[in-house]
Amino acid sequence: MSYLYQPTTQIKLETVEELKLYVDKELLRLSTFLINLPVVPTYYEEPKEPVEGQWAIADGTGWNPGGGYGVYIYFNNTWNNKVV
Repeated sequence: MSYLYQPTTQIKLETVEELKLYVDKELLRLSTFLINLPVVPTYYEEPKEPVEGQWAIADGTGWNPGGGYGVYIYFNNTWNNKVV
């Protein structure tokens, strides 16, 4: 599964009914996409054996990699809370 939503290729819609059906199908696809996004877990201690690109939420107390509570991404062998 891709984690980037891409709308269905637009086809030529000639009636309001065709437009309604297209929008209904796209909204269903979008809701399914959003429901299936992975959940970023909250950690209360540093994750064991992190991997490049791993996302984690630090609780800011038990585990505080430097910026308090928030989302961190592991890259360049460290936890980063700001992506440049």
